[in-house]
Amino acid sequence: MPNTGVTIIKIWEDEHFFEINLEVRSCFCVSDIKFYTDNTELDELRRGLLLISSLSENEYVWRSGKDKKNSTHYVHTRWYLYDKQGHVGIEFILDNKDSPPDKMRSHSCVITELNQLDDFINQLQQFIKGKSSVVKGLLN
Repeated sequence: MPNTGVTIIKIWEDEHFFEINLEVRSCFCVSDIKFYTDNTELDELRRGLLLISSLSENEYVWRSGKDKKNSTHYVHTRWYLYDKQGHVGIEFILDNKDSPPDKMRSHSCVITELNQLDDFINQLQQFIKGKSSVVKGLLN
């Protein structure tokens, strides 16, 4: 079974926003998408993941972009408590909103553990603070 997980790499930055490459590796496929975001949007993700990690919520949905024709990208993530043993399921829909033949839309899921989620949250915090340009984790 290949390594599952998620990697975020900052590949370009401006004063108020930056471009990232989000790679999702499941047991069955690898998908990646490049899109523009900012620290506010990523901090919203971080705060939502803290709700799952602290068991305050059973599910959290984070989106970037819109799932409509004239959008630049669409990233949909659903984070949820998978079972009572501390496993977390993550559903990803990645759509680059390009036209064929460059169009890409993938739908995959990854299972991880709460401790891996905590590590991912900490790395994301360092990324937001500008102390790191890579977040890599959620390994199974």
